[in-house]
Amino acid sequence: MIQDAFAALAEVDLVLGPARDGGYYLIGLRHPSADLFRGIAWSTSRVLAETLERAERLGLRAVAWKTLDDLDTPDDLVRFIARRSITEVTTETSTEAVLRKIGLLPGRD
Repeated sequence: MIQDAFAALAEVDLVLGPARDGGYYLIGLRHPSADLFRGIAWSTSRVLAETLERAERLGLRAVAWKTLDDLDTPDDLVRFIARRSITEVTTETSTEAVLRKIGLLPGRD
């Protein structure tokens, strides 16, 4: 997904990965644009919409990726790990394994 986002920046100025909560999990910019992020109502369900509106006003060509969950809170992390534990094999470098290794999650029995 990240490689595809970088590739898309050859065609557009901004790549956003929309999060289900109204924000985003991925931001890619062809060139820095501090004005894009000024005055955004952060931590609200309007973050993505406001960013896209601002991009349009700034004349930036934008594309939105697939909508996914992001990790903003401990509860988000628990849901993420629960889904991954069911659907994917955990490796030493998975998010879950790394968090367990650094002591942010209890070890498995």
